[in-house]
Amino acid sequence: MILVTGATGKTGSRVVAQLLERGFDVRAQIHDAAKADQVPADAGIVVAAFEEPEAWDAAVSGCDAVYL
Repeated sequence: MILVTGATGKTGSRVVAQLLERGFDVRAQIHDAAKADQVPADAGIVVAAFEEPEAWDAAVSGCDAVYL
């Protein structure tokens, strides 16, 4: 699984789409749960802010790589 940070941003959203298109398992990190509808349905979603280190243990759990 690949965690993509900033998954609703200009670059992150494209990275998520391209990875899913290529058959990768993707977890999309977003800062605001209200933006979850902007993430493709095939991606997992985790809400984690960079200033909340306790949220990142769950965000990276089971991931083989992180796109930051």
